Amino acid sequence: MFDQTGLCGKPGLSCSIRAQKSTRVCQVVGDYDRTLDLETQNLTAQNAFVAGTDLGSSFVYDDLVIFLFGDTATGRTRDEFTRHSLDSIAVANKSSIRDFGVDLNFVTREDTRTFKEMRFDGGDVRVGPMAVPSGGFEHNGSMYVFFTTDAEQKQIHANASRKKYVPTRTVLGRWTPGEGDQFKYIYDFSTLPTEHGSYPNIVPAFIAVSPVKIRASEEIGGLPGEVNGPGLLLYATGFYRNSPVYLAYIDLDELEERTDYPEIPNGDNDRPRATQVYFFAGIDYFTKKPVWNKSWDDHNSDAKPIFTMENSAGAPVHDLGELSVVLDERTGMFYMMYQTASDQPRNNANETNSSVHFRYASLREPWNFSPPQVIYTSKNGRDEGFVHFPSSTAQISDPEREDVPGVVYAPYMIEPKFEIVNGPEKSTETIYYLASTWNPYTVVLMKTVLEICLEPGGCH
Repeated sequence: MFDQTGLCGKPGLSCSIRAQKSTRVCQVVGDYDRTLDLETQNLTAQNAFVAGTDLGSSFVYDDLVIFLFGDTATGRTRDEFTRHSLDSIAVANKSSIRDFGVDLNFVTREDTRTFKEMRFDGGDVRVGPMAVPSGGFEHNGSMYVFFTTDAEQKQIHANASRKKYVPTRTVLGRWTPGEGDQFKYIYDFSTLPTEHGSYPNIVPAFIAVSPVKIRASEEIGGLPGEVNGPGLLLYATGFYRNSPVYLAYIDLDELEERTDYPEIPNGDNDRPRATQVYFFAGIDYFTKKPVWNKSWDDHNSDAKPIFTMENSAGAPVHDLGELSVVLDERTGMFYMMYQTASDQPRNNANETNSSVHFRYASLREPWNFSPPQVIYTSKNGRDEGFVHFPSSTAQISDPEREDVPGVVYAPYMIEPKFEIVNGPEKSTETIYYLASTWNPYTVVLMKTVLEICLEPGGCH
């Protein structure tokens, strides 16, 4: 494990961070960048039959960075585009992630230049729409992935008049070199409750999980269990794009300990569950320390959100989309990105708005995140010519999708690509992330600059 204290995590120091607006670097999948009217760097259609995809959470595996993509569209030529519901994996050498792009190599079948879709051995893990990897990590030479599955039509809350098609179960899978090309099912991590509830009585669940590997130590205050060992912080949302953020913790030495849980909410009694999970249940009023409950009742109901959100009118909302959290070893800070629509009013019925938010937390309090800073919006993407809008004259839409508006979502940070320049009182750091645009159905590399200031002066 690295020295995780970094610039801001040492005793007696604290930092404030101000984020600047993001800028687009390049398109990383497909063969043709319609915005630039150029071929892409990776030519993934020719090399792996990948015409487009979305998502792209990543994690470090030895000297590689592993990228987990969602529903993948196929095609070999510029005008060939067929949407599918199978997920793909790509790899890049750390050294190949540069200011002007990422050298992606998709995992392909041996007999053809066609991407190899993610599959699971055991657990009845269904692939298809809304079945996607949300995050992964390395441990003891194996890759682990949290994967959402079992999508169903669900009411947003008990009094809602409409339903959403949402994933209802998350599993943990493991791939180990030499053990085949499928992920071995380990256990069900969480299932969505039958009744979701509505704010402030939302029933918790851990469906879309962003795992952060740490070294449990005195530097990170208030963690449960033993210190001085490898651990995993799990930031998660429940009901798809209608949930706050929850937090859990697992000692990595106990990662695969499991049991057959007798009352799994979806009625399946033969699937194992994790037994060594601690859920963040709020801050004790008297001690001001975090409360962790080591229990797993029907719906993880002891878990509490780590922060609340409000829309532009000040009303409470929880509409987070895809979530990404990393621990930056250079600053010793936790960074969080997600997209939300609550602060971006629609101008007309054909417009889909969203904004990318950035938050940070200190090493000592990984549950205590700063207020959000907006670093990008879908309108920015439309104005800059890489997010489609139906009334636009720009020719960037996917074939036969001209009436489908684009939107910026799934901001997944690439932690090994962060670059920092230190100063006596103020430092700057460039962070990189992937973002999806829906139409065109592709993934782009983005970057933003952070201004990092030592307290008490802070950033002005």
